[in-house]
Amino acid sequence: MDETEAFLVKSIITFKQLLLSVEGWKNGKDKPMAPKSELPDCIKKRVIWVRNNLMDIDDVTFIDCMQIALPSPVNENKLKKEYRDLWLPMGDDYKQYCHHFNARLLNILGQAVAVALIYGLNDDSEGDEK
Repeated sequence: MDETEAFLVKSIITFKQLLLSVEGWKNGKDKPMAPKSELPDCIKKRVIWVRNNLMDIDDVTFIDCMQIALPSPVNENKLKKEYRDLWLPMGDDYKQYCHHFNARLLNILGQAVAVALIYGLNDDSEGDEK
């Protein structure tokens, strides 16, 4: 398998994993139950940090939370300046994970992060208190 084929296979596997984080809702008692998150650890850490530190701040919008939980590595310096004290630095593992994403994968990744921010990770991740 050459490099291009390996990349395509990895992209398909990643897409299917992320899709599991968006589909498969269940009917819980009086409220919907989101599916278990299949996000990678480098993004789960960011989601947990945002949920525990930013979700209750009045001036922080949901879009702000999304931009901090799932920032574009290309815009890191701009986002650091914009969010100053609220900024969570991007680790190398996060940058490496996001490097291979195309528009379709970014779309489903954004949906999975939005579900995780609103409903939690539903996977016993330490610190996912809300």
